[in-house]
Amino acid sequence: MTGQNSPFVPVGGVGAAEAIDYLAAGAVAVGVGSPLVGAAAAGGSVSELRVRIRNLLEAL
Repeated sequence: MTGQNSPFVPVGGVGAAEAIDYLAAGAVAVGVGSPLVGAAAAGGSVSELRVRIRNLLEAL
């Protein structure tokens, strides 16, 4: 399926600001990875991860 009626799920480099823009433009979902997780996956600060999660949820 192609064209303007195709479901769109952007991924890669999607942070809070981009997620809001993509959803407003009609995306059915967004894939938020590295901008959200940051260094937490490699043993970085989990408390900073919690802040990023909270900020994303509040923005949406």
